[in-house]
Amino acid sequence: MPSTFISAKSKKRVLEKFKSMAIHKRRRPLKEVASLLAPIIRGIVNYYHKFWDGHMYKIWYQLNQRLLKWVKWEKGLYEHAAIR
Repeated sequence: MPSTFISAKSKKRVLEKFKSMAIHKRRRPLKEVASLLAPIIRGIVNYYHKFWDGHMYKIWYQLNQRLLKWVKWEKGLYEHAAIR
């Protein structure tokens, strides 16, 4: 069964894209953050998740950490409250 994997270069580009968006550094409503991220996430899923998604763990983890920072900053919550 064929598999597609994301190369290190592509993974770095995706992570740089998330970093350049600086989600956690600007106060924005949730809908605006979601509208910025939706096409990027959709593109990543459509291109790299064809057969196996285990190699994408680092990308989703980094995105989750950036969103967690945004929630903590935007809502003024501590980490445990932000995770909930």
